[in-house]
Amino acid sequence: LQVSAQVDRGDEPKTTWRGAPVMTGGDGRHAYAAVPVGQLNFTVGVKGRGWRYGQRVETPHEGEVTLVFDDPDGVTVEGVVKDTSGDPVAGARISASTRGTEDTADHSNLVATSAEDGTYRIAGLVPGRLQQLQAYAQGYLVMQNAAPPRDVAAGETVRVDLTMVHGGVVTGHVTGPTGEPVRGAAVTARAHDGSQMFVRYVATETDAKGAFRLEGVPINECHLSAEASGWYLPRDDEHPQPRITIENEGDVVELDIVLLRGVAVEGRVVDAAGEPAAGAAVEIQGRSQAIWHQDDRRQVTDGDGAFTARMPPGPTWTFRARTEHGISEPVEHAVAVDA
Repeated sequence: LQVSAQVDRGDEPKTTWRGAPVMTGGDGRHAYAAVPVGQLNFTVGVKGRGWRYGQRVETPHEGEVTLVFDDPDGVTVEGVVKDTSGDPVAGARISASTRGTEDTADHSNLVATSAEDGTYRIAGLVPGRLQQLQAYAQGYLVMQNAAPPRDVAAGETVRVDLTMVHGGVVTGHVTGPTGEPVRGAAVTARAHDGSQMFVRYVATETDAKGAFRLEGVPINECHLSAEASGWYLPRDDEHPQPRITIENEGDVVELDIVLLRGVAVEGRVVDAAGEPAAGAAVEIQGRSQAIWHQDDRRQVTDGDGAFTARMPPGPTWTFRARTEHGISEPVEHAVAVDA
């Protein structure tokens, strides 16, 4: 669990104090030391079951503070998860979010997994308003708003049956320009939901042969991307971003993606006396339409202050080093394909 506090010291502005997370013991007890005087908000999380936020306690406080995770007088959401053929969907992950009344910060987000017969039950939600119900299952489209928001009272049981739709499937390989497989590349399919502009996506990684299989791909036009350390996916007039269209539930589309090897850029970081700065964090920024791996954007210098980065070509990249003594002035450098 974790605790934070809004500390009110009269005429001074309110400040926020946040205690480090602690684990409860076998008897469920917890202890925080040196908490400030003020209003404390507790967050309680249970692995695999969700979170409850905003249980308030005023300090100083005498005696033990009892925190409730799933309220026995709370709201229950239950139902059955099926596919479009009417067959039960087992192993679907259902999450429900509720928020208390306006005069309380209490709210909850609890989860459950559907059984073999597709049934699920989420109990102990904070009464007030059911804000969101979501459902996720491998190979199916994510249900972001499975039920409309509504007020819910203490002790109420809300039944929501869910029908999940199989998404499309995209298979293929990620290779280099000469056909060599790229292992461990992160492959992502993204689609926009019309005017809402909510991005839906699914992701996976390639195997030793560079092969990938994406399931639950949105029924829509989707852009595909692939990222792997040391490689980049070019995006320009000559290399448009790969895209596919899933028209119907269960459509299977094949598409291969070709990455290019990043240009090797070597550099060195020294301190004010010209001595090598070992362990310096080098951050690389610049404008490029190419897609490249996040890890390649940050490098750490070796014992000689040296680093090597693989990156897309570009007219201007900015290099900045960070050490325990501060941040360097930015250095701009152009990277050509034949660098």
